[in-house]
Amino acid sequence: MKKTGLNAYAAQVISGCMRYFLKERKRVRAGFAIEPLHRMRVASRRLRAALKVFKGFFPAHEVKALRKYVRKAGRALGKARELDIQLKFLESVGKKASGKDRISHIEEIAKTLLKERQEAQEYIRRVLRGHELEKKFRGVRARLKELSSKKDGITREAFITGKKDIVAARLDELLVLAPYVYQPKKVKELHRMRIAAKRLRYTLEIFEPLCEKKISGCIRAAHAIQDVLGDLHEFDVWIEFLNRDYRKASAYLEAECVKLRRGAYRKFVRLWESLEKKQAWESLRGFC
Repeated sequence: MKKTGLNAYAAQVISGCMRYFLKERKRVRAGFAIEPLHRMRVASRRLRAALKVFKGFFPAHEVKALRKYVRKAGRALGKARELDIQLKFLESVGKKASGKDRISHIEEIAKTLLKERQEAQEYIRRVLRGHELEKKFRGVRARLKELSSKKDGITREAFITGKKDIVAARLDELLVLAPYVYQPKKVKELHRMRIAAKRLRYTLEIFEPLCEKKISGCIRAAHAIQDVLGDLHEFDVWIEFLNRDYRKASAYLEAECVKLRRGAYRKFVRLWESLEKKQAWESLRGFC
């Protein structure tokens, strides 16, 4: 970042997010492309974070439609991603299951999830239609070319100082939920904590090259929380699904999910306590 101006960096980050998002479109629309879908979803998150951080670098009306569209696409991709994870988990459990009844129940649930995944795929195809997608990105692309060659209006230091409130807001979103760390039954709150860690991570990653990697440790911490709470959320979704639709037929699967959730929760608590001991959040608060 020493030789790259702020305008050029903003254009580079947003262009990169757009490029990775569009790169996967054909494969994601074509069928059940698990990894391309995941990469496209991550790119949509990064793009939304970048548009937030670099708000003010170009007129709001020029990116309003893009932000709305990317949010819509992200939700469609997220639904499909969740179903992919569920189907993969069901497959792994099915390999270990024994007994005709258990296998029959697992196959029945798999059929239901596969049907939902097919419906999610049809929605993705509609959302990622070429003409509509290109229309949303066309204007922003042109603006980014102008931005990359435009002289910076402020220094890097002034930009970081002026944008620290975004980092502080993201950190507050996470820490306000800290009381729920030791309340394993607070499913919704722990899921919100995962989302807050994710938003903090993607925001910090944009600032990292500007800060000579002083916040790298906090990025790793947010990523670790996001991952372990992602596992926890996966089992919570399963338990709710089984209790709602397959209460009588799902005793074996539910027992597996409860056991695995218990392990994921213990891992999360150990991680959180380790980060507190290292004063990870205090160091980031100092940055803010």
